Amino acid sequence: MFLDRVRTLLSFGEAQPNLRAFLEGAEPELPPGCSVDVEIEAVDLLRKLLPAGANAVERAYRELQVARGERPTIGELYRSGYSPSVLRQAHGSWFEFVRSEGHLTEEEAQVLDAGRDWFRELETTAVEKSFKMVLLEALIELEALRAGAPLEVLARRSHQILVRSAELFRDIEDVRELPDPRRPDERTWTGYWRRNPVKAWAGTPAAPKRWFAVDGDRLVPRLPVPDALDEVFVEMARELVDYRLAQYRRRFEPEARGEAFVAKVFWNQRDPILKVPPRTKRPDLPLGDIDVRLPSGAFWRFRFAQIACNVAHRVGSARNELPDLLRSWFGRARGVQVRRSKSGSSARRMAGLWSRSAR
Repeated sequence: MFLDRVRTLLSFGEAQPNLRAFLEGAEPELPPGCSVDVEIEAVDLLRKLLPAGANAVERAYRELQVARGERPTIGELYRSGYSPSVLRQAHGSWFEFVRSEGHLTEEEAQVLDAGRDWFRELETTAVEKSFKMVLLEALIELEALRAGAPLEVLARRSHQILVRSAELFRDIEDVRELPDPRRPDERTWTGYWRRNPVKAWAGTPAAPKRWFAVDGDRLVPRLPVPDALDEVFVEMARELVDYRLAQYRRRFEPEARGEAFVAKVFWNQRDPILKVPPRTKRPDLPLGDIDVRLPSGAFWRFRFAQIACNVAHRVGSARNELPDLLRSWFGRARGVQVRRSKSGSSARRMAGLWSRSAR
């Protein structure tokens, strides 16, 4: 009942109301002069009433489908902050969940029936580096996911994909065999690529893998593509490859590595305080009294509660000076960014956090 009342208020805007995003700090799109304000204590209560886990992902999926008139892709849900992997326990795989929602076309359902094991493996296969997904992306770009391609051509296109993405290119920056990773010797590069993702997907003559094989100097797919449904199969594979590469890229985002988070300045009807990001998305956030180094070099002790920080003082003092600190940074401000020190600790063995204003 309480959630429905807030959702009703948000529905006065032009956009489809996203209650979860609003409770996590997103600004609602409302008519000019309108606003929805919720006490910070109530925000935590309302968030506890939201469906969690698979229910949350299913609800987000359905809201997006209704708002847009078409289903979201798994990558879109993931980039929106949800974890589609929680759906596998109940449904087996992403596309099996989509079918349970009634959103697979007849052709997509045929492809899924033929290739269920392949799509499950593509969705879950371990990726220590990006190479396995980059290889598949190269096959898709070359329109060769069914017929295969010469290894030299495949390696060349894979290198182009790596070079155009800073996150993916990191995977070959420190390879001893590649002194100039941007312009490697073609034969050396093809050999390196053959020993890595090609071998990972195809195996060896003594231990062949299920989905691909090497025939001479050519990678040959053995994928279960139904007749006349090549394009449908490729698009379903492309959707999962996009998702897996999005997962991989997130490893290099500062927040995903636990190196940074942004705490918004909020008002508790009297003073400015800090609102921390949702712990459901950032379970690594600090809790309790944490020593933080300010830009001036001084160490302060911040007291992080479940959803906010409203107490901070100089180490050795007990007087709460957080409101004064925030006013000195912003006036009526915008945000504070807190980063983890790469060294993990300071000379005084503090908690390894430092802060600065994020204007």
